[in-house]
Amino acid sequence: MKNLLVVSVVAMVLIFGCCAHFLSAQEIPAAWTRILAPKHAPSPPRVVEASGVLPAVEMPAAGATIVQPIIDWNLAGNLPLRNGVERTLPNALDVVVPEKAAGTKLEFVDGGVLTRSAADDATVWGSSFRVEDAWRMRLGLGEVRLPPQTQMWVYGDDGETVGPFGTELVGPDGTLWTPSVGGPEIRLEISISDSARPTEGIEPSLKVEGIVELFPLSDAGVPRLKSELLVQDTSCLVDAACVGTGDWPPIDIVTAGVAYLQFQDGVNWYSCTGSLVNDSDPSTWIPYLLTANHCFATQSAATTLEAFFDYIPSTCGGAPPNLATLPRTYGSTLLETSTTSDFTFVRLNQVPSGDRGFLGWTTVAPPDGEPAARVSFPNGGSESFTEYAIDTSPPATCGYQLADFHFDHFLSGGTFGGSSGAALLNSNGQIMGQLGGACGPNPADGCDYSNYDFDGKFSVTFPYVEQYLLPQGGGDCVQDLENGVVCLRNGRFELTGTWTDFSDPPATNPLIWTPVENINATAGFQNNPTGIQIVMRVADGCQLTGTWWVWLGGFTGAGWDIRVRDTVTGKQAIYTKPPQGTEFPTTQRDMETFTCD
Repeated sequence: MKNLLVVSVVAMVLIFGCCAHFLSAQEIPAAWTRILAPKHAPSPPRVVEASGVLPAVEMPAAGATIVQPIIDWNLAGNLPLRNGVERTLPNALDVVVPEKAAGTKLEFVDGGVLTRSAADDATVWGSSFRVEDAWRMRLGLGEVRLPPQTQMWVYGDDGETVGPFGTELVGPDGTLWTPSVGGPEIRLEISISDSARPTEGIEPSLKVEGIVELFPLSDAGVPRLKSELLVQDTSCLVDAACVGTGDWPPIDIVTAGVAYLQFQDGVNWYSCTGSLVNDSDPSTWIPYLLTANHCFATQSAATTLEAFFDYIPSTCGGAPPNLATLPRTYGSTLLETSTTSDFTFVRLNQVPSGDRGFLGWTTVAPPDGEPAARVSFPNGGSESFTEYAIDTSPPATCGYQLADFHFDHFLSGGTFGGSSGAALLNSNGQIMGQLGGACGPNPADGCDYSNYDFDGKFSVTFPYVEQYLLPQGGGDCVQDLENGVVCLRNGRFELTGTWTDFSDPPATNPLIWTPVENINATAGFQNNPTGIQIVMRVADGCQLTGTWWVWLGGFTGAGWDIRVRDTVTGKQAIYTKPPQGTEFPTTQRDMETFTCD
């Protein structure tokens, strides 16, 4: 059962908030939960570390020409805040992971090591990549052709390890960006069990194509290696660790519910702020997250999303924690987005561990002068607190519509790049909107109180996200058969797919599904109106193996990419087949990924 926020100023809200059906359809309170980290997450084999293999790629430290575009962008006040750059490898590293027989020796192949893990009955490939003086790094993997049960890890020199993760992080363009680890060296390991390996077709493979170097930013949003270029006054910023419940009662639940976001959009890397959002279902904790449309608005960007939680000093004025030590999630599904109120709404791939806050929300319009606040990550720094008064008649709106946006007059604190998307909250800790930007004579200066912040109204956003926040059962799957989305098992499983033809260059189109909701929840893909070429089934194996069984078969040489998402647990898998001429039928089976939680 969800535990509702308990603070004196929201006592009346909570009297009616104990049961969701007593609340107005336009309002939900905040809630607490404790999410335990997995106790038995598999560890990487660490074959790279043990073998002593040299890095497959070594690159020099970033110089002025690399970071200057970031400096120019951030100091100009552009949004969202840039915090990284993709550094293309001189030559892509082509990797094939053939099955390695039991008892064979370790091999140095494809710029890395290939070995056998007897404990897991699996073949393991790993390699290392080094960028001098790098702070944090992510690897870009292209043309990923790995079975759904593949396990991958990244780890660095200081013991930071992330994983296992898998093909659920493959974006619509076929690229997988790994989670980040501290530099200057990032090691990648891939384990493919014998049972997961395809029985026919090509060997599992991928290309390591790029490295993203992420930079720590100064208070002015400048990469620290160029700290002499500081020009902004950030003295107004208020450390959220210095704010107690006596100052602002909801502070603890809000600081536990905001996330420092890092993501790729186009060719650049950015940071913003996001907030976990509570829904009306007391039996589940679905990691919905709200941020701004101008931060990102595509599934490609959402797939690269890395969200860090608890990025706040342990004491007032203390040093921020190392990102490597924080709870984090990686990957997300884009659910809704719009420029009208400048919002993006995603579902994270995991629920972040720890004492976690899910923020409430309201569509009630605040009156003029209403107190408001937010917690954000200005210039990519740790949690910062800002107070406002709502102004329903601001002196200027910078072209934004009063019907769609709140305007907020500063009382204390400040916002800069990196604060984008942070929730605007009332005194009950309920979301009223999310930060779009600043309007005024000097919007690039977050400490200039002649500016106003403006926020997309949650009341305008609400019709887009109502189906998720006030669910009527069956998960959050929204079926669109003609555009590649089908819902199975009463909406628990969402299947999203595309198929690839044999033209030059190949054309990709949505799958056209024909659902058949029987005991095995089958669905077929129509290549044309005369027949079904692909059949997919989600069978109930809960009593036998504690998992749902996914089966996919095809009578076509065309390629496909099908993403399956469990709308209850958030787990995802992508099933891929390249175009293969007349080689069919083809089958894939997965009896491990989707647990019956």
